[in-house]
Amino acid sequence: MNTSAISTSNMLIFSLLLFIMPINPKILPIIIALSLIIYLLDSLIHSPLIFSDKKTALTGLAFFVIHIASVYNSDNKEVAWFDIEVKLSFLFVPLIFFIKNHTFHKNKKVFIYSFISGALISSIIMLCKGYDNSHTMGIEGFRYTNISLFHPTYMAMYLSLATVFLFKEVFILPYKKRWVPVVIILILSFMIFLLESKAGMIIYCLTLFLMTWILYLKFKPIAYKSTAILAFLTIGLLFYSGSQRAQFMFENIHKTILSGHIVKDATTGDRLKVWHTSLEIISNNYLLGVGSGDVKKHLISGYKEHGYRYAIKKSLNSHNQYLETFIGQGIFGFILLIYLFIIAYFKAHKNKDFVLSFFILITSINFLFESMLNTMAGVIFFSLFYFLLMNYSDNNHLKEKT
Repeated sequence: MNTSAISTSNMLIFSLLLFIMPINPKILPIIIALSLIIYLLDSLIHSPLIFSDKKTALTGLAFFVIHIASVYNSDNKEVAWFDIEVKLSFLFVPLIFFIKNHTFHKNKKVFIYSFISGALISSIIMLCKGYDNSHTMGIEGFRYTNISLFHPTYMAMYLSLATVFLFKEVFILPYKKRWVPVVIILILSFMIFLLESKAGMIIYCLTLFLMTWILYLKFKPIAYKSTAILAFLTIGLLFYSGSQRAQFMFENIHKTILSGHIVKDATTGDRLKVWHTSLEIISNNYLLGVGSGDVKKHLISGYKEHGYRYAIKKSLNSHNQYLETFIGQGIFGFILLIYLFIIAYFKAHKNKDFVLSFFILITSINFLFESMLNTMAGVIFFSLFYFLLMNYSDNNHLKEKT
């Protein structure tokens, strides 16, 4: 058996997977299946086998198993089994990544650059799409869903993680090469601005603020410190002043706080209505949940009871992964989801892992605004990067090179 060819295939296929992810996540399941098979084969032909942390793998598997159990608590078995199909990554990824792979250790930099390249290419494609739209839609062709290749919140999440990888490169690259990641960060920041995902903008501004603060602390020359602060203030002001959706969101939140009730017909208000309905369902089904297949049925019933017409029309989910999991799988599913973040946090803190820390930040906040594990784009992103960073993130602390 040609072990070198298998190792090379392992590296190339996983690189392709990460490259395609920000461009077209719909075709990822086929590539993932092939990648995991090659990964397992490559791991088995190299001895001795080295295993990852059992706690991480078992928690991921337990999260999948509790979804299987919730199928039998559902009236709508067809929808429940489809949900299991979407979440298959939580079965295979922790199982496969439980075995350490020497090819992955040697090619971590290749994988990071593949994902960054995919994010950059997707940005170029979006700009081309916006330009094409502008012939009929004007400047609107460059905004929100008109420009995004898929859901703007997911797209913004992918680009935000890419900027985290790039920010790390600013520290580890020689001084004369730092302009490359800086330029790409500016491009991706501009694309997140055009995507106008409210959750995406909140998360990216917070991420940018924290990264700027780290930059301020790490770099010694006062010129670098001043540049870091100026860059954050400029991008933050651009996001607020140039985005109608950002201004609209803050206005609605302000009105809701002042009036003491949810602002009618506002998208932010609609989300608050959905959360209110979700909490009501949880209060009546907190132990085992309603089952994976019946979440939408209970939500629609709640919307009708309260007269939430927009939520009924759009058949909205919980728009919050924590609430969605609590409704479907009860308190045990909710605890497992929270525990996934807890063990990741402690590992990131222990290892001073910059990338894992920001991955936790980006995904945990995104989970507040979207039911991300209901879609393939969300499940694949979370499961792959979660178990990849948990098992192969032994050198992600920041150390500046000069």
